[in-house]
Amino acid sequence: MRVEWAMLKRFIFAREDRPDEAWLTRFIAGREEAERWYLGAGRTEPPTAEECRAALSFHMPELLPHYDRVCALVGDDDLAHQMLSHYRPPPVVAGCSQAVWLGDGGPALVRNYDFDLDIVSDRFEATSWSGRKVIAKAQRPWGVCLDGMNEDGLIASCTFGGSPAIGLGFWIILMLRYVLETFSRVDERFWR
Repeated sequence: MRVEWAMLKRFIFAREDRPDEAWLTRFIAGREEAERWYLGAGRTEPPTAEECRAALSFHMPELLPHYDRVCALVGDDDLAHQMLSHYRPPPVVAGCSQAVWLGDGGPALVRNYDFDLDIVSDRFEATSWSGRKVIAKAQRPWGVCLDGMNEDGLIASCTFGGSPAIGLGFWIILMLRYVLETFSRVDERFWR
C-alpha cells in the first residue's frame, strides 16, 4: 500500500504598521476560531473585560494603546476584548519544536509548527506599532506572534518548554510581541 499526502499552506507577507480596517476584516473572519481557542478545554472562569484591561495596563502598559485601538475597532464586545487581551487563556500543553543546526553554512534555526495547519495563521508581517520595526510570524486573534525579530536585532521565538504547569498570566505569544515591541537586548529589563 502506498500512502501519499501533502501539507499545503500558502503563506503571505504583509506590511501593516498598526491594526486598522484590514485587521478588523481578518479578526471577523477568524472570530469563530478565536472563540474556540479562548473558551476551549480546561478553561477556568474567564476574567471580565475590565480585569483583562487592568492586567494588561499593569504588566505591559506599552501595549495598552494598541489593545485599546483594536478594542475600539471591534466595538462594544466584551468577549472580543477578553480574547484580544490574551489574559488567563485556557491551558495549551503542546507547542512547537526547534533545533539549532551548526553544520556548513550555519548556524540556522530549524522551526516546526506542531499545530494543525488550519490553526496556524498564514501571515508574516512587518509592523511598527510604537515606532520600532518588527517582523513576525503573526497569529490570531490580535497582533501576537509565534516568533520574530525587531529592528535592533532582538529575536524571540516560542517553543514548548515541556511543563504542563499553568498560571494566571498572559498567553506566551502576546508576551513575545511585547518583548519585540519594547526590548532592544535580552538583558534590558525585568518583568513588572
